[in-house]
Amino acid sequence: MQRDKTKTEILDLALAAAAREAGLDVKVVAREKKEERGKRTIYVDALLVIDGVNYQAEIKRWTQHAPIGGLIQQTAQLDNGILIADYINPNIAEQLRHANVQFLDTAGNIFIKQPGLHIQIKGNRPKEEAFAGPRMIARAFTTAGLKVTFALLLQPERAKLPYRQIAELAGVTLGTVGKAMEDLKERGYLVTRRKERVLIRLAELFQKWIEHYPATLRKKINLGTFKAAEANWWKETNLQNLGGCWGGEIAAMRYTEYLKPQIATVYLPREELMKFIATARLIKTNTREDTATIEVYEKFWLGNDEEEYTDPLLTYADLMATDDARNLETARRLYEETIARHLGEA
Repeated sequence: MQRDKTKTEILDLALAAAAREAGLDVKVVAREKKEERGKRTIYVDALLVIDGVNYQAEIKRWTQHAPIGGLIQQTAQLDNGILIADYINPNIAEQLRHANVQFLDTAGNIFIKQPGLHIQIKGNRPKEEAFAGPRMIARAFTTAGLKVTFALLLQPERAKLPYRQIAELAGVTLGTVGKAMEDLKERGYLVTRRKERVLIRLAELFQKWIEHYPATLRKKINLGTFKAAEANWWKETNLQNLGGCWGGEIAAMRYTEYLKPQIATVYLPREELMKFIATARLIKTNTREDTATIEVYEKFWLGNDEEEYTDPLLTYADLMATDDARNLETARRLYEETIARHLGEA
């Protein structure tokens, strides 16, 4: 079985590729540094010096599966941040360059933009044997495992409940809960205190969930992309009658009063899709337009009839799955104003 490369291996290979492809003088000053910024903790994977310039590095495995917004935001929060990855495919590379995110990968793809220094190398492919893809994903972050983890993140006290109740809340089998909970224990997110299960390191766990959600769960529950005749169609639409709720930009507008929605994200029961299409008079499309575009997903959690908007955690995940600067800024506000407190960071 092909194992995943460690962050140390990825860093060493990427720096060697940068020296080989561009003749860069690269040095590792330190690894795994933690910085306290107010009430938030920022984790820096490495401190680097590249051609005499200091960088703080964010190291990522399997960037093709990570939410692009997360890659941009996590690197941008560092001082002269640079993303170090196993492989950055051309599509992701273009989005990173558009957001002015510097990067290196182990294949030798490079984007560095500093005063007096601008390097861009693209098109290098990884060796197939080295990057065939992960053979196994953590059980707490499989398609079904993500549902369990999300149910716990929504209300961490649920960790104390019997597995059968957690299964009902997450909409998964009892066996899935057992595997996910065991994985969370092994990874240090679930401990036993006074004979009760307690979820800890919530902020870190949430970031892990964010990394896996778009490619693992979100794409599996996608019910299609549609367009409406008018940009403000959603203002006259009641999703609660269908057991659905608003996510993404519309939910973010509700929570932050900052964003003007362009793309509507809808979560609703799969069996209500056709009724929703007919009621809202939607047309199926394969493109995402600037306005009047609707992305529909199956509601994967146990909600209630009064739920008009997705929880801030899922709203944040939707925003982070984009590379839209407006969405990323709104996501930052939502995290600082609401989510940090929920995760025990404020």
